[in-house]
Amino acid sequence: MQEKELIKKLDAYVKGKLSSAEVDELWVELLKKPEYLSYLDTLTNVKAIIESKAKVSHLVTSKKKPSFWKKFNRQILVAASVLIVIGIVGFLTLHHRNTTIKAIPKISNSEFESVNSYRSADHKLSEIDKMLNRGYQESLNGKNDEALLTYKKLIQKYDTGLTISKAYLNMGIIHYNSDAYHKAINNFNSVIVSTNQNNIIKEKAYWYLGNAFIQVKEFKEAQKAVKKVFDMKGIYRKRSEDLLKKLDEKLDITFKE
Repeated sequence: MQEKELIKKLDAYVKGKLSSAEVDELWVELLKKPEYLSYLDTLTNVKAIIESKAKVSHLVTSKKKPSFWKKFNRQILVAASVLIVIGIVGFLTLHHRNTTIKAIPKISNSEFESVNSYRSADHKLSEIDKMLNRGYQESLNGKNDEALLTYKKLIQKYDTGLTISKAYLNMGIIHYNSDAYHKAINNFNSVIVSTNQNNIIKEKAYWYLGNAFIQVKEFKEAQKAVKKVFDMKGIYRKRSEDLLKKLDEKLDITFKE
């Protein structure tokens, strides 16, 4: 049941205009969407105010009191109507505010990848490892153009492997932090395609890919990426779960509207 239709049904329910079958259907829907119960309470309370004032007005009118009571009664009804409108707007505003999706503003430099044995003095680095570490140092020092050039040369010279995946990931982080989100999306997708051995790297790529999609407001694609992270049950499990709930809620509202 769409949001506007549900609100109409609630209004009809309070006014006693629904059949028993329609009431049953409405409550089944409310069990799925308990957040609408607060809106139902608002409608019910306003209806009680209107009925109470109507009884007072009827008693006064029957005793032929001055006509200002009729005017007073109209004012009460207008005020009650305003309360209903305020209740609807407030409820919908709150409901939509809760679905605000916030992506990571910047990715920490600690997420840049280098060769695992980088700090080992005894380890002899290959040429590909040296290139990755050179780009890594350039990335840490904020030399983004130099780092991107180093990573591109590395990728052009070597086809596949974990080091290539790390180079793509580092490029994605640089582009993300430079607000070049579409380039970051391409980089993170390249990580996913190029790595089959390291789930930590792939999980990072999916996580940052989801955030990049949020930055460009492609929420359906973000949902897919974040769901991948959640299913991997890794280091981003909790954060992906919280973000996935918000994405699910936002997309549910968007499709129904």
